[in-house]
Amino acid sequence: MRVAVIAKAIGEFGGAEKVTQKVVEYLSERHEIKVITMLDEDSTDRGELGIMVDEEWSKSAAANAVKFDPDVIYVCGYWGETAPLYVKNYPVVTMHHDTELEALPISDKRKELLFKLTKIRIEKSNAIIVPSRYVMDYLSSRFYARKDKIFVCPPGFDRVEGEMRERYSKGYRKRKVVLYVGRIAPNKGVHILIQAVREISRDISVKLKIAGSYTKDYTEYYASLRDIWDETIFLGKLTREEVFREMISADVIVCPSLAHEGFGIVPVEAMYYNGIVVATDIFEKTGAVSRDSAIICRRGSVSALREAITSALTMNEREREKLRARARSYASKFTWERHGRCVERILFRFSRTSSLDR
Repeated sequence: MRVAVIAKAIGEFGGAEKVTQKVVEYLSERHEIKVITMLDEDSTDRGELGIMVDEEWSKSAAANAVKFDPDVIYVCGYWGETAPLYVKNYPVVTMHHDTELEALPISDKRKELLFKLTKIRIEKSNAIIVPSRYVMDYLSSRFYARKDKIFVCPPGFDRVEGEMRERYSKGYRKRKVVLYVGRIAPNKGVHILIQAVREISRDISVKLKIAGSYTKDYTEYYASLRDIWDETIFLGKLTREEVFREMISADVIVCPSLAHEGFGIVPVEAMYYNGIVVATDIFEKTGAVSRDSAIICRRGSVSALREAITSALTMNEREREKLRARARSYASKFTWERHGRCVERILFRFSRTSSLDR
């Protein structure tokens, strides 16, 4: 099968780009692939690709994909991605991870444009791949997408050598470590996390580590975070091994997102590598966590997050070990192999090769 992949970026930029990278890696071992991107993996600033509209690039990407004469075209679909609109006579399968367009901190005029472009892209795509039923239901209710053309393929997460867990295991310490891993953006709820941990610090000796980078779009937001609690430790962007090391050594990992989460790879990684995870209810809706595998709290509430983190920090060792076992078991079912097979089946189903066979 010949597959053209259109994506503004792939790699360690964000969740959608990570998933696309893994799809490319899986398919490249089995099929003939052409990848068309705007940014290379060495780019220092991803920017807010989710709301970027670049008609010239989309037209060019579509034209390059068609020149490859593929059996099917796979598109990493952001709100403003319009490449499928410029493809004729070739089947298009779009991956869509975003939700809650109406909650984006942008003008109503821009939301209207992105809504229009997304609706047209959904209509033009032969099939849509989403990471969860949460996204499926959103696209169906908000954009009237037909559910029979939407397919759920949960993502996986990276695994490293088993001995790494022992290598970075922690000994006893008086000061507890709360860790956040991910992009620094308003929808991630980092400001609420800092406020919650600042309040916890009055009763428990604790330090908060923030691991992740921010885009230029959120420079002011990042600056405001540094004023909430001056004891917050900002680690910046880390390598994958550094991220796993921080995860393994933390006392609790917190995923405080407020909106725009289609799944949540970080909570799954956190359950696998640590096991003591506090996550907002959005991740329960996406299926990334369950009430048996993580401590769930209401999103957007400082007091609810404070109580959940306090519960995690004061849990006795027996309770922690039981939660770790349940968390690791839940996380283990999410693999990139599983995701790749799911995407492959859908691409083949809608490919020109499959149509000819029928």
